[in-house]
Amino acid sequence: MTGSDLLLRLKALFFHGRVESDLAEELRAHIEMETAKGIRAGLSPDEAHRAARISFGGAVHVAERCRDERGITWFEDFVKDLSYACRQCLRQKSFFVVAALTLALGIGATTAIFSAVNGVLLRPLPYRSPERVVNVWSSIPSKGIPQMGFALPDLEAVYDRNH
Repeated sequence: MTGSDLLLRLKALFFHGRVESDLAEELRAHIEMETAKGIRAGLSPDEAHRAARISFGGAVHVAERCRDERGITWFEDFVKDLSYACRQCLRQKSFFVVAALTLALGIGATTAIFSAVNGVLLRPLPYRSPERVVNVWSSIPSKGIPQMGFALPDLEAVYDRNH
């Protein structure tokens, strides 16, 4: 995007009324030029005007294409949507309060759960070499117990034999 494109987009954004009147005037001028061309070709003024409008296409459609070329329709739509949302919030206050509380509770619960998960699962363990920490289990296959904890004396015996 060049500097002149940016300048034109800012002009369209901040001076919307003037840009729209300039667009309408330009479209009228094009239709008048086509009408004059038709009159020179021998048509009556009414027929020339009708033929100019037909050859030019729908003025509304052409104006919409010109507005799309400005590249700020997304921002204009956003402002319109925001304005509509504010009007609806003022009109239906109870719905707005319920929706805002639901969002607040959802965001708060999500933050709390993420904080807990981050503290417990995602952060590294607070040891010098957390990659060397192991989990030791015992088992009794004859009794069908594949994994179980140690009693304290057994754990101390494992600790003593560990190098």
